Amino acid sequence: MENFNLEELELNLEDDFDLDDMFELNAVEEDTEVIEEVHFKLATKDFLGMLKRAKTVISSAARDLITKAVCMEVVDGNLVMRCTDFDVFLELKSPIMNSNNILDEVVVCPIDSLIQVAKALPATTVILKDEQGKIRIRLIGGSIDLETLNVGKDKFMMKDNVVEDKSIDAQDLYNTLLAFSPIVNASVNPMEKRIIFNEDGARAVYMFSITERRGEFPKFDVKMKDLSVLKALLINAKGKLRTFRTSDEKASTRFVIEDDTFRYTFLIGDANVNRILANNLKETDFAQGAFIEFNKISKLVELSSSLNYATGKVKMKFTEMNVLSLHVPTKNGDNLFKLDATPNGNVVVGTEVEVPAKLFLTVLKAFQKRSVLTLYCDAGKILLANDDFNGLILLNA
Repeated sequence: MENFNLEELELNLEDDFDLDDMFELNAVEEDTEVIEEVHFKLATKDFLGMLKRAKTVISSAARDLITKAVCMEVVDGNLVMRCTDFDVFLELKSPIMNSNNILDEVVVCPIDSLIQVAKALPATTVILKDEQGKIRIRLIGGSIDLETLNVGKDKFMMKDNVVEDKSIDAQDLYNTLLAFSPIVNASVNPMEKRIIFNEDGARAVYMFSITERRGEFPKFDVKMKDLSVLKALLINAKGKLRTFRTSDEKASTRFVIEDDTFRYTFLIGDANVNRILANNLKETDFAQGAFIEFNKISKLVELSSSLNYATGKVKMKFTEMNVLSLHVPTKNGDNLFKLDATPNGNVVVGTEVEVPAKLFLTVLKAFQKRSVLTLYCDAGKILLANDDFNGLILLNA
């Protein structure tokens, strides 16, 4: 859809380097020299990708050195990179290119200094231990010593016992997170800034609205930070994801999502969806209303939300079974737009509803993957639905 591109607008990784720009620079020279020292070697594009994903967990403003660093070691032919803020734990894997002379010790580096030296990497990344025992990284035309920390890898690993839970389809989870991102980002109430998953589907609340992704999931919730991390991890993921949860009742409850390239462990709570909204959602029949082209209605609602002299409201009603009249009020008066509609069950004709444009737009964004949606409105509510999602906005709440 032209009016929304969530992968550009919502996937904010909060990093301070551009992976694509850096790789353009890094691709200028291939490292083909024979390396005598113990080392590990991998494609620089893979190494930068690991740093970029690690940066979603690490904060430069953190006070503890461990929470600003990455821990690296070779395990079973893969470079394993770990990072943590002590609430969440991230482990990334990427295959190395050398099968002998492998550096078999743990290397811990502050991520900010590692990102700075990475700007001068060739097309392959080599981290080695020289004759003096210093850890160095090869750059274009030479090498430089790395700033390292004397910290054990156990500080970067969660020690709680876990038990396996249900598997999740990677792209299904990614698309769900992407669709709900505008709702989570727009919410002000901390208890609403999350997506709640369970066996009945996934749900998110914004003001007096609730949006549901139909399906079956394990029970967990994804908060703001976890949302950014998981979107970065899942953007190219395929197949089934394995999930686990902590089994020790004395420990903080954590949930684990992993595949062969990453393992992300994060805190989950006992959050529940607003009971009134949840009950209304459960009791609502979404097989009613009329089909509307998503692209057309979303552009008009976006106009009402963003236009600086609009009132920020949207008024609409079905004037006929197959015509939706949508009004965009401005300071200078009313502006009427008519959209074609195709009845899909009960359509209430003649009842006008008014809804805040920002609220309507935020809920609408979850429906952008399909070209049409069904819309139903009466004096008390607005219903939205497509093949994947249901949305309920309560009016006069």
